[in-house]
Amino acid sequence: MSNTYNDGYNTVPLHGSFINRYNYLANELKINNSKITSKKNEHQKTFLNQIDQLINWNPIKLALQKYFKNDEFYHENRSYNTLLLFKICLLQVWYRLNENEIEHQINDKMSFKLFCNLDTAKTTPNHKTLTKFHQNLKSLKLQNTLTKEINRQLENQKFIIKLGTIRDPYISLKPEYVK
Repeated sequence: MSNTYNDGYNTVPLHGSFINRYNYLANELKINNSKITSKKNEHQKTFLNQIDQLINWNPIKLALQKYFKNDEFYHENRSYNTLLLFKICLLQVWYRLNENEIEHQINDKMSFKLFCNLDTAKTTPNHKTLTKFHQNLKSLKLQNTLTKEINRQLENQKFIIKLGTIRDPYISLKPEYVK
């Protein structure tokens, strides 16, 4: 077996995993996620930009500040801005993602980072932090209050949000080979 893979354009050394091959290509080709776009990415950027402009975040910030000292949520010796975490919760609902999936998507999608005002150099909150924050919102009965405020603002402007999904591609057997 060869220690390289040739896709017709590039010869890539194989290091035993897809991630290593991807990282190698990303480094070699200097891939910049912010420059890679597709129609779906453009739609997400547009949707998230529109939402960010339609919503007045000040009432959300004020509600969060009542319950979280210095507008920060502390978990596992780190602090995170509560509005950042709440925006992540919104993305979870709008795209029907669990905590593990949203953590991956925030690391993967520049449009999600931009919506959450998350600097690319900053650490993304992990799924444990997101779960804990979500539990706190529920126990404080703040989740419903904040969601109602978002919906109220959108309805006042004659808008509603239709939920979507993100689906990663996967490998499957061709139908003729499935028994």
